[in-house]
Amino acid sequence: MSVISSGSAATDTQQHAADIGSLEQNETVITTSGEQLTLQTTAAEQIHGQTAVSPGSNVTVRIESSDTQNPFLIPQSTPVRENGTFAVKVDLSGITNNTSAVVSVYHNTTELTNQTARIESVRTKSTPATAESLPRFVFDGNQISVASAPNQTIRGETTFDSRTNVTVLIKSTDSSSPFLRSQQATVRSNGSVATRFNFTAVPEGTTFQAELRKNGTSLTDAEGQVTGD
Repeated sequence: MSVISSGSAATDTQQHAADIGSLEQNETVITTSGEQLTLQTTAAEQIHGQTAVSPGSNVTVRIESSDTQNPFLIPQSTPVRENGTFAVKVDLSGITNNTSAVVSVYHNTTELTNQTARIESVRTKSTPATAESLPRFVFDGNQISVASAPNQTIRGETTFDSRTNVTVLIKSTDSSSPFLRSQQATVRSNGSVATRFNFTAVPEGTTFQAELRKNGTSLTDAEGQVTGD
């Protein structure tokens, strides 16, 4: 039996206990506040669950877009606790509002349960269009170009103070090869930032969008493509 849900862990645990008696044919239940999970576009959105898998064993929570216009796949593994619960934090800050997805829980290669989800934007205060809020990516040509290889560097320029933390988010725009990755970067003394990503498993020709974010707010973006080695 496995249960997944989002929100408060204490409330979820109580709801899990109440629903344990209603098992589906595969002995898995999913508890939500409605007919589907509702997740928010935060950098650390939590998904909680409960399972009969042995404590200490790893389970993987997969969030996969069911919207072909906004493809992504986010896997996150975590060990099962002694009481049978588990929790993961996932970065959904780059996901478009009102995107539909499927949240699945796997143990090894076996799917334990899945649930449809709706991802909704978090409302934030608008940022004035000043020079500080308008950094840019640095690349040759008309788009970012990376090889299908590890340690591919994506660079940017900002006017932020040194040691300011920003996030570079890479999101596939190719439905045949969905992915979503992010790396935190620290602004250097000259205002530049650099992050490295592993594109080894991404097919040549795959297109993506790079986005620079600070405190969950998108500052700038650029198109990119994966080339040969």
